[in-house]
Amino acid sequence: MKEVKKQIREFKEEGASGILFTGGEPTLYEGLPEAIEYCVSEGLEPRMISNAQKLSVEAYAKILAASGITNVNLSLYSYKKEVQERLTRTPGSFEKSLKGIENTLKYLGHANINIAITSLNIDHLSDTVKFIHHKYPQIHHFVFNYLLIVGTATKNLFVVPKLVDAELELKKTAHFLKKHNITFRMERVPLCYMGGFEECSTETRQIVKDQPYLLYLLRKKRIEKAKVRGEDKFHEYSKADICKSCFLTTICAGLDPRYARVMGTKELYPVFKNPKTIISKIHSS
Repeated sequence: MKEVKKQIREFKEEGASGILFTGGEPTLYEGLPEAIEYCVSEGLEPRMISNAQKLSVEAYAKILAASGITNVNLSLYSYKKEVQERLTRTPGSFEKSLKGIENTLKYLGHANINIAITSLNIDHLSDTVKFIHHKYPQIHHFVFNYLLIVGTATKNLFVVPKLVDAELELKKTAHFLKKHNITFRMERVPLCYMGGFEECSTETRQIVKDQPYLLYLLRKKRIEKAKVRGEDKFHEYSKADICKSCFLTTICAGLDPRYARVMGTKELYPVFKNPKTIISKIHSS
């Protein structure tokens, strides 16, 4: 805890306005409530990304609520129990996720939803969003993460959807959310597959706003700190030659390098839209 508090103070000295607890799974860390309390005492907004499993325990949800955290993103991958539990590889995780969301809303008063986009849930992504909206109308923000090809995904490439197979569901999902005035972000999806909702690209927003952030990496029990600007984060991302003719290339990160190495870049295509329109939407939101 001493080291955690030291890092929190360093963030504050660098001008940070908040701290994000993620992982792994942050709720597995016994000192999490104390770390959150310390953030609050230092005037920093604590945020957390969790799988919601431990929050299904009402007593723990109350402890976190008492610590002062109000900004929480919870993961739910599908409204279909069998898909959720296949992706988490944990029997019973579907019911626990729903209970965790319920407890978070009840005791913390707010929750956002994170959905990893995979080949197992992409065909019903919009239905999952509709399910969450109807069951939890208090939820007003979603984050969609295109599956990273790391860890077990490298040995199970079938779970990684092709962009061309995801495009229709991404648009249906975005249309539903916009219709109901629900905000959202999409990560690792190039702008040519986000027609009509490009301003919701996490990478594009970081490029346009060029906001620096601190990155802490644990390397062999030694903490290394790096200051990264939005425009520098995506220098390893991949683009196709055809992207050179795209009007949006300066504000589009392109493909995650791990996706490009496995799937190639042939799915990319140019978009002939004025980037100033997208930039204006980002600055006004």
